[in-house]
Amino acid sequence: MADQSDSHDDSHGETEARLEQAMDLAGLGLITVDYAADTVLADAQAADLFGLPADVPVARERLHARIHPDDRADVEARIAAALAGDGAFTIEHRLLRPDGSVAVVQVRKRVVFAGDPRRPARAVVIVADRTQVHAAAARTRTATDTLKTALIAAHLGTFEFDPDVDVPTVDDRARSILALPAGMPMDAFAARVHAEDRAAFDRFCVAAAERKAEPTHVEYRLHMPDGGVRWIEASAWARGAGSSLCVVGTVGDVTERRTASDALAATRAALAESEARAQRTLDGLPIFAGICSPSGTVEYINRAALDIYGVALGDVAGQPVHETVWWAGDAPTQARIADAVAQAAAGETAGLEAPYRVGSDARTVEFAAFPLFGADGAVTHVVVSGYDVTDRARAQAALHLLNDALEDRVAARTAELERSNAELDQFAYVASHDLKAPLRAIDSLASWIAEDAAGALPPESARHLALLRSRAERMERLLDSLLTYARAGRQEAAAEAVDTAALVHETVALVAPPEGFDVRVEGDLPTVVTARAPLELVVRNLVANAIKHHDRADGCVSVSARVLGAWAEFTVADDGPGIADIYRERAFGMFQTLRPRDEVEGSGMGLAIVRKTVEARGGHVTVDERPGGGARFRFTWPLHP
Repeated sequence: MADQSDSHDDSHGETEARLEQAMDLAGLGLITVDYAADTVLADAQAADLFGLPADVPVARERLHARIHPDDRADVEARIAAALAGDGAFTIEHRLLRPDGSVAVVQVRKRVVFAGDPRRPARAVVIVADRTQVHAAAARTRTATDTLKTALIAAHLGTFEFDPDVDVPTVDDRARSILALPAGMPMDAFAARVHAEDRAAFDRFCVAAAERKAEPTHVEYRLHMPDGGVRWIEASAWARGAGSSLCVVGTVGDVTERRTASDALAATRAALAESEARAQRTLDGLPIFAGICSPSGTVEYINRAALDIYGVALGDVAGQPVHETVWWAGDAPTQARIADAVAQAAAGETAGLEAPYRVGSDARTVEFAAFPLFGADGAVTHVVVSGYDVTDRARAQAALHLLNDALEDRVAARTAELERSNAELDQFAYVASHDLKAPLRAIDSLASWIAEDAAGALPPESARHLALLRSRAERMERLLDSLLTYARAGRQEAAAEAVDTAALVHETVALVAPPEGFDVRVEGDLPTVVTARAPLELVVRNLVANAIKHHDRADGCVSVSARVLGAWAEFTVADDGPGIADIYRERAFGMFQTLRPRDEVEGSGMGLAIVRKTVEARGGHVTVDERPGGGARFRFTWPLHP
């Protein structure tokens, strides 16, 4: 019996040893709970995890104290539920380790009851450290969230395709990008790929299934349900092989990028062509032209530079333009050229005339510098040009000498004209006064003869005597008109604001039209700033002329005006006989009348005075036929001096 007992003990010990070894290999710890003694006994694994002494009974409260405060209520509730039931439960909760760190454990507990279900005797607790598992899961979740965020930020959707299923699985973003209806098979989707991109799309699908170690990419156009076409970029990887092969990847809408890329390519091509065209243009110019950096370093000069200055691009490339051979040794000119280039580099155009030499020939060049701006508004280059103006400069110098001589001649002629005008004024004054004296004497003698011989003169002699007196009066009016004509446009009073409507009314009152004549103002007349007397003279002559030359004893004369820019155009129209076309220009001549002088009293100077007065102020006067008959005179007068 003793031998059998020893054998049984050895077998039991060996079993426990193997169990302990297995639990060690599995990373499991064992805790035994004695409810009667209210103690727990932890093996080495569990003791290390909970921070308890190994294989030494300790109070059960010490075990519970290690449970994280936030998880303690949940654990105690699960224990209470197990004791009320079959005594078994599994739970994961956090521990507070002695060093302050937090661990996660999985607890499997089985309670053994001592005959009475309400009296737990002992319990076996198997614990496993799940800290690393939870940490790995947290890292995975973080990586997944990061990936999702990155995909959202990149405007990418994801897809997964199993060749055996033929219907791809896509997320919401991919479904939106591809406008993919639920359940659409791969063949139907491929049919929407643009015909020109279908071969590339098929190669992408084949390559995605074959390349397991690296992704494959494709960009293709996709017809959308709304009739539009979008550019799609897809990347894919293969997972597994054979029956477990699965292709996963991302898709994104790159229409805007492709459009921008195409536009950029077109812009670059246009820019290259523009640069080539600019170079051809510069080479075709008959003047020197070049391109410099903002600092003034020569980058390009045209072919004309070789013809003008005898230098080629290779001779001056990389040199400051102000130090090139054209101005070498001329420090003041070099400084002016450098200043002009600096001004252009600052965004302003600059120009100057500078001397230069070709061999022993001293020449003059008109130098200019202006900026070229980039898309950001900054100056990228400075364009310089030089035009040989030697002949022009010499001609200008000669012209200056000629101008000086002409100015001297003009001054002399002006003085001569002023003297001539003064003599004309003096002549007109003397003539009018000296000639009027005998006329007045003749008129007085004729008047005395008529009084002394009243009743004794035969009728024919009386008529001749009356005609003599009228001819003397006409001669006096002619002298007055000559004096007025000589002074027209030269003797000027100060300018003032003239209400032309009031001026016309005052002039009509001065003319005193005979009964039966109506002189009216039509519409609004402007206010002009001018000397009053000349304008009144023109209006008075035109109104008096219309009345004097009317073919009836009654009639109508109208005065109107309109504003034409800086001018006022006045119209004086009548309903008289009018003026035939062939006489309209003649009417403005001196001493011209269209009817015999014995029929109409006048000097024939009225319209000549009108024209001279109007033209002295830059205006013009015309006559035409009034609608319905009659003459219509128009003249322009400045609104301001």
